[in-house]
Amino acid sequence: RLFRQVLLAVSMIFILSGCSSRNPSDVPVETGITEDDFLSRPRFEKALGRPLGRVEISWDRVDSADGYEIQMSDTESFNSINKKWTIRGSSLELPIEQGSVIWFRIRAFDSKTTSRWSTSLKVEEQIL
Repeated sequence: RLFRQVLLAVSMIFILSGCSSRNPSDVPVETGITEDDFLSRPRFEKALGRPLGRVEISWDRVDSADGYEIQMSDTESFNSINKKWTIRGSSLELPIEQGSVIWFRIRAFDSKTTSRWSTSLKVEEQIL
């Protein structure tokens, strides 16, 4: 009798918690979010060396984006962000220290959402 009560209690816990033997990927999820709700990821073009130790980075514009968030880091993992910008244009020119290696990433945004971060762009002062 005690075994039946425990079994009934465990069954009720599974029922109340929504657990079942169905594979979760088989259950359709209605989020109301469509692919059109996201912005495309921007893509960097090549970094260009400029006079006086400067570099210009540019990227493809994203349709319907209000602007772009750019981050700069000393590491490809972006564990620490050295500097960040929020701009409306499609290029950024800034000074770069001699012999330095820096990484950039960018994402587009509008009033509702952002895109995913772009692939990172490595800029080495000595190759510019």
